[in-house]
Amino acid sequence: MKVAFVFVLYQTPEEEVLRIKKELRAMGVNDADIYFTDNTADNKGYAYGVNQGITRALSDKAEVVVVANTDISFQKLSLADITNGVKHFDVCGFRCEQNGETFYGGRLDSWRMSGGLIYDKPSTRYTACDFVSGSFMILTRNVIDEVGLFDESYFMYYEDVDYCIRATKTGFTVGVDSERAYEHFETSSENPDKAYFLAKNRFKILLAHGSFMQKMYEVVRFPKTCFQESNLIRRLIKKDPFFVNYFSLNISSVANKVLNFLLFIVLVNNLSLHEYGIYTLVWAHVTLLNPLTDLGTTSYGLIYGNKSTRHIFKLFSLRFYVSLLVFILTVLLAFLFHYNLNVLGYIILLSFVIFSNALSGSFLILTSVIERVYLSSVFSFIFNLIMISFLIAITYLYRDISYVFLTVFIFYNIYSVSNIMGIQRVLSTQLNPQAEERKIGAFIRENLRIRPAAWWAIFRKSYIFVLIGLFASLYFKGDIFLLNYYKGEEAVGIYSAGYKFFEALMFFAASYNITAAPAFVRLKQQGKELLIKRVKRDLVFLSALGIGVSVSVYLLAPYILPFFLKGTFLEAIAVTRIVIFALPLILLISVFLNLLYIYQKSFIVVYIFMAQMVVNIGLNIMFIPRYSFIGSSYITVFSELINLIILLFVTIKVIKNSH
Repeated sequence: MKVAFVFVLYQTPEEEVLRIKKELRAMGVNDADIYFTDNTADNKGYAYGVNQGITRALSDKAEVVVVANTDISFQKLSLADITNGVKHFDVCGFRCEQNGETFYGGRLDSWRMSGGLIYDKPSTRYTACDFVSGSFMILTRNVIDEVGLFDESYFMYYEDVDYCIRATKTGFTVGVDSERAYEHFETSSENPDKAYFLAKNRFKILLAHGSFMQKMYEVVRFPKTCFQESNLIRRLIKKDPFFVNYFSLNISSVANKVLNFLLFIVLVNNLSLHEYGIYTLVWAHVTLLNPLTDLGTTSYGLIYGNKSTRHIFKLFSLRFYVSLLVFILTVLLAFLFHYNLNVLGYIILLSFVIFSNALSGSFLILTSVIERVYLSSVFSFIFNLIMISFLIAITYLYRDISYVFLTVFIFYNIYSVSNIMGIQRVLSTQLNPQAEERKIGAFIRENLRIRPAAWWAIFRKSYIFVLIGLFASLYFKGDIFLLNYYKGEEAVGIYSAGYKFFEALMFFAASYNITAAPAFVRLKQQGKELLIKRVKRDLVFLSALGIGVSVSVYLLAPYILPFFLKGTFLEAIAVTRIVIFALPLILLISVFLNLLYIYQKSFIVVYIFMAQMVVNIGLNIMFIPRYSFIGSSYITVFSELINLIILLFVTIKVIKNSH
């Protein structure tokens, strides 16, 4: 039985390499069966180095592969110990003596999936365990052929745990020989990044292999985890702010969606159908021109932003004047649409949200530039928590939509002032503490300056984002306005209530976009074949996810939604059961949109959204007069189907023509 030994070197002293060779020769191992991969020049991670060695060993007909660290001693072992071990386990290890202690493999925490060492000596020599330490791991060729190589995304730590879990799931056995031992010097304890990689990769193990209940437990336990790992978290923020920025942004986004969904439940149970229809219509009108309010400057600021206060003020002053223009246009449109006086008054009150959104977007851009996005994320969540709590209380107390709009008006104006103070403070403390803009008056004057040349330079790079957002906004809101025109506020209320449950599940698409876009960029750089392989896998996964969720909602909606919807709102259940089938289509569309973005074909997306808007509005004009909100529901699904078919053919053509 040919046994090969694989080692990964990283700044390893030559004398250590010579010691390993000497000890292995004493065991009867030939130099030809010892494989070293030196990662010093181009460190791609421990798992990468291991895979290089395993691949070479297998090509030389090795039947057993020993993966071992360079900081261990083989003096207490023999080749017979290794060959006997694989007769009992497919993945095998030995008793490890380390820092004066002895352990016998490892076990996984039943709730957190963290790897812990076993210090209690087993009653039998050969004993099963959840994983064996990667410092000395014996693998048979059969295991490698079935399970594959190590997952290189772990870089270092937990790659051994992941491999053992995969082997166990494939049907192989994992265990240790408790009577034979090796000594581990544990030089990795000196690694300053050890705590970082251990924490990061434990979460990776949980996400990859944990059950739903284990993941939910970790979510509930998250505050305690943060407290326990407070020193590590502070170090992560300083070392790599992306980590905390990424998670804070997404956690606050999900939390805000949950809060808004709770508000929706309260509104439909305490307002009349007519009033809820007005509430939805007013919000649709006020947010119709949102893409113009932003003018693509958020995307521009995140991509092209820099820490120059002059550049920041050019961007912020443009955002202010555009939001002022959009405010005026929004109010003028309200008069042109001939709403009744109540609706008109609500629109004027709510239009002040435009300024608040512009300022909170500016705060997001600024905190992104200084890599402190968590500041705006936390600020946004706290504001939404307080405001929605008040809105829920006001709705229960008065059950009057006018009080709801008045509360929104007051809170969003407070939010505007708070964002101004936050922006000014960050500018004065983080970017330029000696600047005149530390004074609030000077700061406001800078934001009011008119800079046409600078604004034009920004717009030339940001307009593509405006067009995409504008046509998408018209597409998603056109049916609301047409329903109101043909059927009135009650039809709007029923359609919006049913649509809200579908909208609540759109986080599937948002989460996918967040994780897929960076991966697509990386794979495109590595080669088209790898990218296509990932795309095919994602299409299968998202199809199964979308269809599974859609069918489940369709079957369960008549039994679950009546707990949230009462009276006339029960008609909204039919809307939910129809529009939910747009979910799998939107998930698949997300894949193709990401591909077009990374191939820099954003202009194609503009044309597609434009065509989709025209088709959607045309169909709604044809069918709303006869079929009301049911017609709009079917049109939503049909429009997404047409969009998917167009994107499929366009994306295939783009990829084929790419080099």
